[in-house]
Order: sequence, then C-alpha cells, then structure tokens
Amino acid sequence: MGRKNKDDATKGKHDKNAPDNIIKKCKRIFFENAIIYINFIIKIFGLNQQKDFEFKKLDYKKNVDTLKKDEEMKLFNMPLKDVVSLEISSKYSLTNDKDTNKQKMKNLLEYEKDNKELIYLLNMKFGDWIDVFTFQKEINFNSKFNGIENILKSLYKNERDDYFSNYFSRFIFYLFNYKNWFQNKKGRKRKNLVK
Repeated sequence: MGRKNKDDATKGKHDKNAPDNIIKKCKRIFFENAIIYINFIIKIFGLNQQKDFEFKKLDYKKNVDTLKKDEEMKLFNMPLKDVVSLEISSKYSLTNDKDTNKQKMKNLLEYEKDNKELIYLLNMKFGDWIDVFTFQKEINFNSKFNGIENILKSLYKNERDDYFSNYFSRFIFYLFNYKNWFQNKKGRKRKNLVK
C-alpha cells in the first residue's frame, strides 16, 4: 500500500506512459509554445525593436503541474493574453517580478490598442489556440507558426526504439485529443466539510 521503498526494484505501472503524465507533458508544451507564439507574433509586427515585449516562461508548479477538470475548462476559455500573463517561472525571480508578463501584456495592449490583427490574436481563447497549434483549426494570419512540427520532429529524432515508438504514438494521440481528455474526465466530488 502507498509508496514503494527505495530498495524496491519492481517496476510500477504509473510511468512515463501513464495518461496523466503524457497529458502533463502536452500541457507543458502548450504553455511553453503559447509564450513562443506570442513572442513570434511580436517579432513579426516588429514591436521588440521599439520596446521590450518579450515574454518569459510560466511557472510550471503553479500553472502546469495540475490537471483538475474545472480549472482546465476555465483555462480553455481564457484569452491567450491572460494565459501569457500568468506568474512567470521562479528561475527569473532574481531578475524579474513574478508579474512581469502581466505588466508587459498591459503595456503591449496599451501601446498597440489600434492594431486589430494583434488584438484579435491576443484575445483568442486558449482552447482555440490549442486547435490552431495542432492544425485542427486555421486562422487568417499571414505567417505560419511551426511549433508542433518542431516538437514532433525533435521527439521523433531523440529515440526510435520499440518502446519509444509506442510512447510516440500515445503522445500524438493525447496531444491531438488534449481538450477531449478533460471534457470526458470525471471531476472529483469535493467533500462537504460543513454539516
């Protein structure tokens, strides 16, 4: 019962192939690439030459390492500008305030308030952005973001054994069915402590 002892050599079932571990990896990829995507757009519009609008990676523990259904459903409906404005990684804490991205987004929205194309992209819901990222939906934008292609090529290039090919196919399945996984997930019933 419970955790294994350190000396226990038996292999547990909850490994890299477990659905929740693959889903967490997908979520990390979506979060990292949301930042990369916004920075990519900013470069296309040539905004970094005028002001520092480069966004930092988000805090993994606070933003990625949780898979609660109700929180994820809220996240899918959150505009990309709000997702990117979440608390940044603690590795930047010595040089940046944890709300650095939030302040940069506020400045960007003020500075580019008349840029309809940029505002449209920043207001895109995170769930819709996931569909765009995984090529399940198209948006009218003059430049193509190849984030998912780079991720899959990199993952495929690293390992090619039988174990990996099984993992790779499972990973692709969960990556393209990420939203469905949460929509079909049964939420945990909270215990009512008040009698």
